[in-house]
Amino acid sequence: MEHENQIQEFKKRDSQVMADMEAQVHKLREELINVNSQRKQQLVELGLLREEEKQRAARDHETAVNKLKAESEKMKIELKKTHAAETEMTLEKANSRLKQIEKEYTQKLAKSSQIIVELQTTISSLKEENSRQQLAADRRLQDVTQKFEDEKKQLIRDNDRAIKALQEELESRSNQVRCAEKKLQHKELESQEQVLCPLSLGWVVCLLSPSQGAYVFPVSIGMLWLQVAASSTPSWHKQQRGLLPHKTRSL
Repeated sequence: MEHENQIQEFKKRDSQVMADMEAQVHKLREELINVNSQRKQQLVELGLLREEEKQRAARDHETAVNKLKAESEKMKIELKKTHAAETEMTLEKANSRLKQIEKEYTQKLAKSSQIIVELQTTISSLKEENSRQQLAADRRLQDVTQKFEDEKKQLIRDNDRAIKALQEELESRSNQVRCAEKKLQHKELESQEQVLCPLSLGWVVCLLSPSQGAYVFPVSIGMLWLQVAASSTPSWHKQQRGLLPHKTRSL
């Protein structure tokens, strides 16, 4: 029962460790999904910002050109009503103003192009950063998964060794019990040994040992079964208790 409790305890501890590792893997996957979602959202927002900047620059340029054209046409109509010199001077001023405006909007367009390039560079950097983070997260997830598998295999090996040790201990104790039972049976057989002594002429001669000699018992004619507990009770102890007669002669 104690071995079964230990095995159950090992299984319970392994289940808890596996559950903790699976929860950690699940948490890392959720963090990776959140990071990817944030990066995608940033890329979408930057793309929209770049497109909006391009459209705004185009609209401003078109509006300015249309405005200049309208002003130029208006000035031309007014100049036709005035002196030719004033008309020429006004046209020169208008052309100069138009060139100045075109220069300003060219500079603005160049600045917008620079902003677009910077946005594209930022998008590329974010993509590279996202790729690095994705790769790092994948490696971390792979490392955690590998660590989880290694710990799982180690726990299984530890459990197998513990179970094997318990089984070997149980088998050893069982062998000890069987050995003790065999020794007990052997002692019981020795204590219950049957000695058959034939009777002739009314006497029984029982040889105890070469040093102690033999004992002669006067009995009636027939066959007598004499049970002697040689291994459990010494002969000198039986003589002291009156169980054996006095020694008569040696063989």
